[in-house]
Amino acid sequence: MDKTQLWGEAVVTHPSGVHASLFAAEQSDFNSSLFCLLFILFLLLTFNSIRRSLFPIIRCCFYFSQTLKTQNNLSLEQGRITLFIFSLFHFSIVAFFFVQTFRVDLYHTYGWLLVPAFFMIYTLIYLSRWVVFLFVGWVIRRTDDFKFIVNGSRDFFILAALFTLPLALFSLFSWSSEMMPLAIWGISALVVCYLLFLFRTLRYFIHVRFSVFFWILYLCSLEIAPLALLYSALLTI
Repeated sequence: MDKTQLWGEAVVTHPSGVHASLFAAEQSDFNSSLFCLLFILFLLLTFNSIRRSLFPIIRCCFYFSQTLKTQNNLSLEQGRITLFIFSLFHFSIVAFFFVQTFRVDLYHTYGWLLVPAFFMIYTLIYLSRWVVFLFVGWVIRRTDDFKFIVNGSRDFFILAALFTLPLALFSLFSWSSEMMPLAIWGISALVVCYLLFLFRTLRYFIHVRFSVFFWILYLCSLEIAPLALLYSALLTI
């Protein structure tokens, strides 16, 4: 009889391979649980800051006047930073589980290192964007305006994390391994929040009496061009 048809007999014949696969599965479950616990611990430690800042930040995303009033609020700025770190951690864990599901080769090669790697990549993208915007603002002598735009992008990134958090928690803590609903929901949330952010930049350009032509120039050079480069880089992975 073919041994491939008898799973039990195959276990007896190849104990080392089975034990190795079981160890890998247990290690994967341990790493997944560890990152989820760290995520929950971060939420508990920063709960008061998040509680004070969450609703004002949401209001800033939907009310332009509220953003103008709170742009120099230092206590709210601390909450923004906390929630931004929370959002980076959130999307890092979600990206880790996407790789675990759709790119098994990368998952088996790097394992749990993918989570801090994604966190560092997201952080470097934000810092690079911050440096470029401040440089452009310094060149045209409008540093505060571009700082306002960069800080506003954090609010909508936080909003995208809040939109995807319920479905992400349901997907990560449920028995189902289906990640496609989370992928569709996450991409939709990011696209919607990004479009809201672009509309916010248009409102701000009009508020400071910039021509719409300069907004289109900003859109092509500092938004569309970096996204095209990032998309090209992702295609090479």
